Formats: sequence, structure tokens, C-alpha cells
Amino acid sequence: MESEHSPGLLAPFRRPGFPALWLSSVLSLTAFWMTEVAGAWQMRLMTDADPFMVAAVLSFLQFPVFLLVIPAGVIADLADRRKLMLYGHVWVCLIMLGLTLLTSAGAMTPAWLLIGLGLVAVGQALRMPSIGTLIPDLVATGEIPAAVSLN
Repeated sequence: MESEHSPGLLAPFRRPGFPALWLSSVLSLTAFWMTEVAGAWQMRLMTDADPFMVAAVLSFLQFPVFLLVIPAGVIADLADRRKLMLYGHVWVCLIMLGLTLLTSAGAMTPAWLLIGLGLVAVGQALRMPSIGTLIPDLVATGEIPAAVSLN
């Protein structure tokens, strides 16, 4: 049951910038998950379903995030968060363009795929803390727990 002081779980959506941040986060994570699936599928096709290589795709996508998310949080505190998110998006777009060109040219190899996906994960890791630190700027103090839960 909600108390008098609890603004409710959906209260952050009434703030001007939060719906856009939430939607961009949902779309970004969906694209990252799609990248995981497409990368694993591509690796499956290139290696005759070698389980080690298919699992390596997920490792190359998750390990850089694990390693870099805390240092990226420090960078987000010291730098302009909007620019950091923009640079992260540009980085990911350029790497994905490179992977697309390699695939289109028939030059994609398992090694290039793993390197490219690891570089995509670096861009994702650099963006993640910046998005989280924008939440207090967009919602009232009492709405922060709900906004964090939604995000």
C-alpha cells in the first residue's frame, strides 16, 4: 500500500525528460540484446555451432562491461555526461558499421566478430553510468527510487 509521501511507481513519467530517457534506455538495451543474439547466431553459422565460440560471443559482450562500468562511472562524474553518452553512441555506431561492412564484403571471421563485439561492449559500458546519473536531474528526490526501478 502506498503511503501519503510515496509518489507511486509511475510518477517519474510525469516529469518532462524522464519518458525520453526511459524510452532511449529501453531501445538501447533492446538493441544490445539483439546484438548478443545476432552475434551468437553469426558465430554459430561461421563455426559449425562450436559451443566454445558461441559462448565466447557473450563473454566478449559482457566482460568489457564488467571491467569498465565502474571506471566509466568515475568518468561520468568528471566529464559532461551528455557528451559521454553521445561519444558512446557514435563509437557503437562506427563499430557496428565496420562489422556490417566486413560481413557485406564476405571478410567476417570469428576473430573479427569477437573483436568488434568486444568494442561494442566498451561503448555500452561507457554509456551506462551516464544514463544512471541523469535520473536525479530529471525527477524529484522522492521519485528517485521509482525512477531507478523503472530504468
